[in-house]
Amino acid sequence: MEFDATLQRLTHTYGLRLIEPKAWAPAELLHLDQALARFARVLRPAHCLASLFANLRLQRREDIRQGALARRDEILFHPRVLSQNPPWLAQVAIVHELAHVWAFR
Repeated sequence: MEFDATLQRLTHTYGLRLIEPKAWAPAELLHLDQALARFARVLRPAHCLASLFANLRLQRREDIRQGALARRDEILFHPRVLSQNPPWLAQVAIVHELAHVWAFR
């Protein structure tokens, strides 16, 4: 249930498109959600992020060499980036990649 609520928040509140959403672990979605909430606290209101990140594709990819790769319309994450210890490092990486998209757009 929490998985679906988090997925809905990511897609409806922030305008993101998760590629193969069921491939994401619940903890990974939680990191995304918390990272975006932190971003939104700085760039209020949250609907501004929805326009900024509208249709941004997020994808888990084990075949990329980097930890993550941001482009104008997508971010590719290697699963190791989303499962760092301590867990807040995953959120730092997510915000870092979101900032690249912000710069591209």
